[in-house]
Amino acid sequence: MKPIEKFETDLVGRVDKIRIGPKKCLMPLFETIVNSLQAIEDIKTTQTDYKGEIKVYLIREKEDDSQLSIDLGKENRQIHSFRIIDNGIGFNNKNYGDFKKSDTTSKKEKGGKGIGRFSWLKAFEKVRIYSKYIDDEGNTQVKKFLFSLPDGIYPFDSEDQKDLDKYPHG
Repeated sequence: MKPIEKFETDLVGRVDKIRIGPKKCLMPLFETIVNSLQAIEDIKTTQTDYKGEIKVYLIREKEDDSQLSIDLGKENRQIHSFRIIDNGIGFNNKNYGDFKKSDTTSKKEKGGKGIGRFSWLKAFEKVRIYSKYIDDEGNTQVKKFLFSLPDGIYPFDSEDQKDLDKYPHG
């Protein structure tokens, strides 16, 4: 049977339903690392000797001497954001399609519930995604976009590109 119309998801409403208390404050980071592990697992299905790698960077607030007390050293500045880099399979067409669907079941056999990316929006104003992947013809492709409320997927603007260029990426 063919549907009359596609079902839509209210992204703001979906994110509002996610609860991240103090004991789960690192859940968005955990979810991202799990996604990286799964992306490496996926590439290993065709390249069994593949050496997967995940790098996690903590990006701290800029140093401003006028706001630091004498007791606060560089290591005590607040974490502004995270940068997670992996060399997994990337946002190919299938993975990008799954990303755009709420509560996907594509990773169910791995324990995924299809909601991890929504925890990102509970914790952060926006998420920058930059992905290199090999398409079906064997060509390297790049997909970059912002994931943010209220509507989900947005193009990078010049500030986003400038911020991306400040830090290493794969």
